[in-house]
Amino acid sequence: GTGGRAGGAIWTSAGHPLDRRVPDRWLAADVLRQRKKGAGSRDHEYASIKRMTPKTVIITGAASGIGRHWAGVLLNRIGEYRLVLADANENGLRAAFTPGESVRLLALDIRSVGQWQGVIDDALQRFGRIDYLFNIAGISRQSFFMTQPSENIDLVIDVNLKGPLIGMRAAGD
Repeated sequence: GTGGRAGGAIWTSAGHPLDRRVPDRWLAADVLRQRKKGAGSRDHEYASIKRMTPKTVIITGAASGIGRHWAGVLLNRIGEYRLVLADANENGLRAAFTPGESVRLLALDIRSVGQWQGVIDDALQRFGRIDYLFNIAGISRQSFFMTQPSENIDLVIDVNLKGPLIGMRAAGD
């Protein structure tokens, strides 16, 4: 979706995630609303912000490109996010990131309902919740459309359209 809130994420009209500090801005707005109601001191509000539960994020396509970028951005926000990084290129994923207490690295062919269910189950078992799904995995086949083999068209549709839809459905259940 564009221009609105979808699946816990905010997107610009260009289809890119809005500034990564948006959740902090929402939090700040909530704090201001509570202040207007006369609830709590500034020290109390700051302490409650610090005790917030880290958000759990699944990022597909995390081995390279945009997925790798966003995984790096969220990893740098220490203690704020627990990451489930998934990619069909498991070797690339392991070369880019190190698994840890708050980082899971999983192989995922997003065309597979079973593999999606495995990623969702792993995230829920390990972290207890899923707050965001960054459905970034995608492919392209560089060729003039009229000479594109049917198998390439099927693969692009399966990975770029059906795969993310399967993931959204699995995460939403």
